[in-house]
Order: sequence, then C-alpha cells, then structure tokens
Amino acid sequence: MSLIQIAQEGPVTILTLNRAESMNPLGSPGDGDEFVRVSNAINRDMGCRVVILTGAGRAFSAGGDIKAMQGKTGTFGGTAPAISDGYRDNIHLMLRALYGLRVPVIAAVNGPAIGLGCDVACLADIRIASESAKFGVTFLKLGIIPGDGGTWILPRVIGMSRAAELFFTGDVIDAATAKDWGLVSRVVAPEALMDEARALAARIALLPPHALRHTKNLLRQGQQTSYDTALELAANTQAMMHTTADHAEGVAALIEKRAAVFKGEYRHAIGGASFLPATIPSPPPAAPRPPTAAGPSAASSWCGFATGPTHRPSERPSCRPVNARRPAQARPSQQP
Repeated sequence: MSLIQIAQEGPVTILTLNRAESMNPLGSPGDGDEFVRVSNAINRDMGCRVVILTGAGRAFSAGGDIKAMQGKTGTFGGTAPAISDGYRDNIHLMLRALYGLRVPVIAAVNGPAIGLGCDVACLADIRIASESAKFGVTFLKLGIIPGDGGTWILPRVIGMSRAAELFFTGDVIDAATAKDWGLVSRVVAPEALMDEARALAARIALLPPHALRHTKNLLRQGQQTSYDTALELAANTQAMMHTTADHAEGVAALIEKRAAVFKGEYRHAIGGASFLPATIPSPPPAAPRPPTAAGPSAASSWCGFATGPTHRPSERPSCRPVNARRPAQARPSQQP
C-alpha cells in the first residue's frame, strides 16, 4: 500500500500518511522515494499553492517502525554501515524531500506525533493540533539518538532549552503544552481540525503563488544567514516581484478597493501595463572557425570546456589562447 494518500482540492493538496492500522510508522524501504516523487510533482505544479499534511486514523505518526527495529529488518537491519546507508538513502531522503517543498506546508496534527513523526510535523511551516495530539522525541528511551536530524529541527521551532528538555527526558507533551511552547499555532477540537486547516490553506492560496514560494525560501534562508545577506536576498527577490503582473494586480486592487485575483502568471509590468514576454528565439549558429593544424574541430574545445567534437587527450588543442604570446626563449650565447 502507498504511504501517502493524495487529494487535490483546487490549489490545496492534502497529503495523508496512510498506515492507520499501525499509527502511520515511517522509514519503511521505499518511503524516501515516495516522498521524493510526491514532493517533486508538487514543486513542478504551479497550480498547487498550499499543502496540508495529516495522518490517517488516530495518529499523525508514531515515528519509526518499532517492529522493524526489534526484528532488525528493512532500514534498521544489517551491519552498522548498512543501517547508516538506510538512514541516508531512505529516512533522510524523505525528510529532505519534505523540507524541500517550495509551497507553504500546514501540518494538521490529528494525534500522537512521536520521534520521527514529531520531526516530520516540525518540518511544516505551520502546525495546527487536535486536542488529542501529543508530541515527543523519545529516541533516548529506545537507546538511540535522533537519527533524523531532529537536533537541528526542534531547537529552531521551540528553542534550545525546551528542545533539550524533550530530548533528554523523553517526555511526551500534550497539545496545550505544545501551544504554550510555540510548537503549534493553535489547538482545536478533533472534529474541527481539517476544517480549520482547510480554511487557513484557502486564505493562503488566495495570495500570489510566486511570491508565496519566494517568501518561504526567504524565511528558510533567514534562519541560516546574516542580516546583511538576508537584505541582499530580499532586494534581489523583490526586484523580480515588482515586475510581475501579480504585483500590478495587487496595487490596482488596493486602489480600487476590491479583492485581488492573483493568477501566478510571470508577466512583466511596464508603465502600468502588463505583457507576456515574447518567445525568445534560439541564437543563430556560431560561424565556423577556420581549421587549424590540429584539424577542423580543434578550435571547438578550449581549456577542457567542449563546444564541439571531443578529442582524445593526445589530440586536444592547447589551452593557451591563440593570440597569447609565447614565453621568450633564451638565445644561445654567442662565442666571441
């Protein structure tokens, strides 16, 4: 059975972890590839503006598969190097794919989010919790460490002190505590969770899709760069946004006191008008270069950057530009 159940609701994509019978464990062989496939499809689809991530049944995700750990199978089986590769090539692949989603992600945490499940929820941009949700990073209680990069993820969400408290004690906190600690934005009744997530997603989806994606990227970059770098990134990104039709639409809607309709078309606005860039013609073929002593194609490669037929090492032309002066050679001394 596929791990991820996908539902498309207009500009909102709902991803449901679909192993309800075992509380949606993660890390089975192939999970990483499935997350990569789904995430790549979303990133390519400019019609998708928001993702909601939730779990089927009574849990968001109970984390890694305990039975596979006990049986030393799948990702958790084999020698130490094999297990290390299992994390890199499967679990880490899954996390990188989720972190790499370019659109805003809302985690609708419907129940326990433990271990790997908690860290997956924390990779979302916004978290909404059901009153029945619980959060914990209980790796040390199993005699292992946070192998999914949780020590990088959690402190960025709730701060170093509280992250350390959860890691070092293995405590599981309820939804109210999670809200108090800033792990989730809001807590709602279980029956209202998906309605709340959909309503929030609908508000986000009204905004211009390119600006949404760029803003998410700037938020991520801002966590790791200096303020000067963040300002430079903002200036360069803002320059692009000022030339889009969505910017022109937003300004016009504000002046005209109406709701803006953002289409996500990457038009350029000049003098108050917008147009789609004309198709850029292909450049004309380069004029043939005169043959050299090394053959007609010798000039098509310079310093290893091939622009034409390749050559065997013994046949490659010199990397010295043709107009470079040869080094002066010492003249033989003349006997008097």
